[in-house]
Amino acid sequence: MARRRRYDVRDEAPPQDRFHDPTFQQSFTEAQSLMTQLAGVLGSSTLHLEPDSTMKTLRDRADKLARFQCPPTRTVGLVGDSGAGKSSLLNSLLDFRNLARTSNGGEACTCVVTEYYHHEGPNFVIHVVFFSEEELREQLGDLVHAYRHNHFHSRDMESEDDRRHWAKRAKLAEDTFKAMFADRFTTALLRSDDSDSSIVNTYLAWAKETSRAHNVSRHTVMDSLENCSSLLMRLTSDRDGADGPRIWPYIKKIRVSLDAYILSKGLVLVDLPGLRDLNSARRNITERYLRQCDEIFVVCPIGRAITDEGVQHVVELARQARLSNVGIICTRSDDIRADEAQRDWGGARAREVQRLSDSVLEAEQQLATLTEQLDDLDGLEDLTVEEQLQQVRLFAQRELTSREIRTRKFELLQYLITTRNDIVTAQLLTQYGGRISGGDLHVFCASNTLYWEKRDLRALAEVTPFLRLSGIVDIRRHCMGLVSESQLRIATKYLRDDVPNLLSNIELWVQNGAGTADAEKKRAVRQALDKLERRLRRKLVERPYPLNDLARELTEAFEELVYELASYNIRSVL
Repeated sequence: MARRRRYDVRDEAPPQDRFHDPTFQQSFTEAQSLMTQLAGVLGSSTLHLEPDSTMKTLRDRADKLARFQCPPTRTVGLVGDSGAGKSSLLNSLLDFRNLARTSNGGEACTCVVTEYYHHEGPNFVIHVVFFSEEELREQLGDLVHAYRHNHFHSRDMESEDDRRHWAKRAKLAEDTFKAMFADRFTTALLRSDDSDSSIVNTYLAWAKETSRAHNVSRHTVMDSLENCSSLLMRLTSDRDGADGPRIWPYIKKIRVSLDAYILSKGLVLVDLPGLRDLNSARRNITERYLRQCDEIFVVCPIGRAITDEGVQHVVELARQARLSNVGIICTRSDDIRADEAQRDWGGARAREVQRLSDSVLEAEQQLATLTEQLDDLDGLEDLTVEEQLQQVRLFAQRELTSREIRTRKFELLQYLITTRNDIVTAQLLTQYGGRISGGDLHVFCASNTLYWEKRDLRALAEVTPFLRLSGIVDIRRHCMGLVSESQLRIATKYLRDDVPNLLSNIELWVQNGAGTADAEKKRAVRQALDKLERRLRRKLVERPYPLNDLARELTEAFEELVYELASYNIRSVL
């Protein structure tokens, strides 16, 4: 019997990759070769040695274009409040179950930026970057100020919103101090008459002692997923079950390297803290990181996607910064009941839910009848030949009916999930599409539960539809496609704009008699141009004659600029 194939993410349809198309790559390589030759031509003349000369400027531009390379990586940031499902989403996208775990309390600390990079091999590598002393001082100062401002001035605050704001910041400060110093911390010092700077200096001294006591390696190589997951939990969790100070308040970011398919083309995934969960110092770090990402996805549960404050906060930040690379991923798309959907939707949608539900019920009733008939036959001691044949037929019918029930249940689930996904997507596009620069808001809906429930089943034909319905496959494909799309966009600008613009400037410089050169040099250039023009007229019918050095340099440049580019239309390949 043939062995059933397991699901492999490497079998997923790859994203469209025009950047690596052979025709495009040939044009790209030829353009770089042209710039290398051009830089050599311009650099071989003494004119380029003059600091303010046009030739030096043109030569430097040609040299820069000759060394041009598309960025090998693109960064996608995932940001969301605690409990939004970010950790589960990351596990699904990376296709590593329980890599980024939640703690026993159901939550994980979301205060540390965690980057996921690709590397070949079975090992997992974690590199930890700690805050500098000055960065710690800044954070401690912010936390001390927040707590003391609320403690000493809350009664003077006029609005209830201000009181709630500062109370929340004070609670965050107190929780962070407890995480940093454990039992050593009390609020007595914060409520004393000491100055803010004096308290910060005391806490900074404590922080130095604590960070030395942690003795955490900056670079760790592990041979198993379990060990990597455990270390990540220790580094990032606020509830890891251990006594004493936590490590995460001292960590600026963590870099995890692993052999994940989604990262294999140059993608970098980044787990970013929810902005509402941070003190202002860490929030500033995260906001700066968001501006560096090539795409940002806000993660939130689908049930509250329209009203989620975390989504509103990031979209507003994107609007203010004029970012156009923001999207939304709604998690828990499978968390839907047929009776509730039927009641909420009404109309044709409700009737379709009823029809699909009735279809499932009908098949289940058929299965119950077949099972009852088989039970009756099992109760007989000696079966006749006819009864034995009937039993075989009933077994076959029961198996077919069981398969039919699975098919009909999937159809119902598929209708419920896709319909709700479409509704929520349309609402999000209406609510936020106009607030994103460019209006190109990407919305995805995902079910991590559905992905992992079906991921490791042996029957590939049964697994694939559920994994597609989970939405994870589409998100993974979209993220992987960002790398080649970005490279294509940058390389296209290089071919269509950067290279032709430089060639046009050099041609104009030649036609104008070498720009800033003195009269003698200009005369030499013009003489060379005259000779060059005569030379080019003969080029089609006879071999080139030897020219002096300057003429030869200009000949090579002019051939590339006028003659060869006239027959080689660089835009024709795009």
